[in-house]
Amino acid sequence: MSNDQSYSIGHAARICNISVQTLRYYDKIGLVIPNHTDKLTGYRYYANQDLLRIMIVQDMKMLQFSLEEIGTLLKSGNLKSLQITLEAKHKEMSEELKRLEQTVKSIEL
Repeated sequence: MSNDQSYSIGHAARICNISVQTLRYYDKIGLVIPNHTDKLTGYRYYANQDLLRIMIVQDMKMLQFSLEEIGTLLKSGNLKSLQITLEAKHKEMSEELKRLEQTVKSIEL
């Protein structure tokens, strides 16, 4: 038995602080598919698990992952793969930070 709630697309958008258009796009590309879509009205309904997935996508976007990378990672469901990818992203961002610091120093001189 599941005690999962069902949220309209507008409600899910407000909860996750994301636009309805973005949720429609995520559905279109298969990144976050709503738990249920009403066949008559086309209305999308999201479950708690879907909201969690939306928030993970948003967090990963903030870490500069592309939607394609996010989709691949989420579909794999492999935590080790996620850890390796996050470590690689950390290294990439650290190198970018060093490059930016060097640029700032160069400008200051």
